[in-house]
Amino acid sequence: MAVRDTSIEAYHALIKHREITPRCRQVLEVLIEHGPQADYEIAARLGWHPSQVSARRGDLVNEQNTGIVVFTGSYKPNPLTGKTVRVWRANLGDQPTLL
Repeated sequence: MAVRDTSIEAYHALIKHREITPRCRQVLEVLIEHGPQADYEIAARLGWHPSQVSARRGDLVNEQNTGIVVFTGSYKPNPLTGKTVRVWRANLGDQPTLL
């Protein structure tokens, strides 16, 4: 899915109004720097518990899957739990320099 103007506008609004928290920003930075990841992978990079990541990532996702972070449509097994989990990616197009 290509980045949409609405997600760019939402991102600008979050930055402008300082509504993106430092922890949300850390999650977003991991996705920008390392590409698509599952929550457990982001957690490992940040030294957090996966539930901390899912809460912050959830702040960046919307129901239409057009937010700053989007579901890639892919899944992978979590080696810690054996469950299949979603893979997420940043949805900023050419905008990551705004961080």
